Amino acid sequence: ERLSEILRKRARFGNVGVVVGHAILTLGLAMVLRPSLTNLAAAALLGALVGVLKLINQDRPVLAVPTPVLAAAAVSTLAFLALQHGVPVDPVYLLVPPLVTFLPGAMLTLGMVELAYGDMVSGSSRLITGFVQLVLLAFGLAAGAMLVGYAPSDLMEGAGAARVTVWGAWGPWAAVVVFGVGVYFHFSAPQRSLGWVLLVLLAAFAAQRLAAAVFGSEISGFFGMLVATPLGYLIQTRLRGPPAMVTYLPSFWLVVPGSLGLHSVTHMLSDRAAGIDGVISAVFAVASIALGTLVGASLYKAVTEHFGWWRMQIGRAGSYDRRAKRKQD
Repeated sequence: ERLSEILRKRARFGNVGVVVGHAILTLGLAMVLRPSLTNLAAAALLGALVGVLKLINQDRPVLAVPTPVLAAAAVSTLAFLALQHGVPVDPVYLLVPPLVTFLPGAMLTLGMVELAYGDMVSGSSRLITGFVQLVLLAFGLAAGAMLVGYAPSDLMEGAGAARVTVWGAWGPWAAVVVFGVGVYFHFSAPQRSLGWVLLVLLAAFAAQRLAAAVFGSEISGFFGMLVATPLGYLIQTRLRGPPAMVTYLPSFWLVVPGSLGLHSVTHMLSDRAAGIDGVISAVFAVASIALGTLVGASLYKAVTEHFGWWRMQIGRAGSYDRRAKRKQD
């Protein structure tokens, strides 16, 4: 009942904040891919459109399942319409960023964690649900392309001229900041939590990039979540920050291979061998991120127990809520 009451509450930044926040986080994720400025503008517009669709359907639970499919179809249709009319855009950079909040990366990773703990029913349920959601998103993308007259094989093809990059070494880091700001507004994060969210995002992104350069991208997520998980708990318990879920959950959307999995399933519509290879890579990436979460949480628990920091094991989510309530009163 309490959760239902929270879900019914009006967003802290209003409906405009929800839509604009979704456009900003879409822009940030697109910046990570280093596309052209035209692709960035198109991605932001499509992100705003998806934000409007989510806003319309947020009080209609019966539309929870078809909403991602409709959003994917709308994004695909508009992207290929723009390409058809000579706009220099590349669908590779437009299909995934606007749909990032529908990608089940966290669901797939948590499913792997639950399986590792022996929770077979809940773990397998999350994995199956996450895979079905990926298939539905890929179906929506294919349907949107076919509505405009393109074949599913065109989903991963686009205008080569649109792939010119204009970003320097600062681009990915600025993208992470933009993504974090978008998450803050779209999900109405608690007050004074933006700095903590950005700190965890930047730390996880730095660890992932360093690991990718040394060990490869498939296992880089392990190191990203190995940093994000204990850092989120430390901010909550020692630094009196927001609940750990608020700070490290956005790291899932940044490092989880949800977009890789969507690309892989989409490839299977036209190139089965390439799609299967991509799915295998996504499974390895999910496993590495799940293991990083497990090891990070276990490391935090072991350190606090070893040094007797028992207070750091007591969550401050309740006190955080009470402080927020007193400020509102």
